[in-house]
Parts: sequence; structure tokens; C-alpha cells
Amino acid sequence: MIELATFCCAYLEYRIRQPVGADLADERFDTPVTMQRFALRGTPSSILIGRGGSIMHQTFGVEEDLVVGARIAMALSARIPEVATATAVQDQNECVDGRCEVPRAAAHSF
Repeated sequence: MIELATFCCAYLEYRIRQPVGADLADERFDTPVTMQRFALRGTPSSILIGRGGSIMHQTFGVEEDLVVGARIAMALSARIPEVATATAVQDQNECVDGRCEVPRAAAHSF
């Protein structure tokens, strides 16, 4: 895991224009927190999360822009799910009904 200052310098130096997320380190494992929670295999990875908060598509590697655009269009055209009234189920990763709250320390803006 690189230091935040190193990350920021590289971000500015290379004039990266797309959004970039810096994942939290997990002291117990080599794999960062978000990669563990979403079972990501590496970089680049993409996750499409639907309106109801469920994972609609997850991929490791680069996908064609047209394919990504089609997936997003399909997700946007899907019906808005009904609000669940069932009791929430919490798992071992502190996720409730398949939704994981982003730790506040992970929300950095560059």
C-alpha cells in the first residue's frame, strides 16, 4: 500500500482526470478493505451497483467502452426496486443485506 502523500503527488504529476479511489489498508491482511469486501482480484476492476444497492456486474480487467455503456444503460432502465420491509441481515464483513457502508476514513477527495 502506498502512502497517501506519494499517491497525491503521482495523481497531480500525471494529470489524471478520471476519479481515483484510494483503498484503506487492512492491518490483518495484504488485501485492502474494499478489495476484500467486493472480492476483487486486482486492478483494473469494475463494479456496477444497481439502484437497489446490489451488484449487477463485476469484472476484472478492461472492458470495451461500448460494453460498459450498454451495461450502465440497462441498469438505468431497470425498475426502481421496492423498499424492503424484511429484517436486515448482517454478515461478517459488517455488510447489511449485501450493502457495505464505506468507512468515513476512506472518503478522500483529491
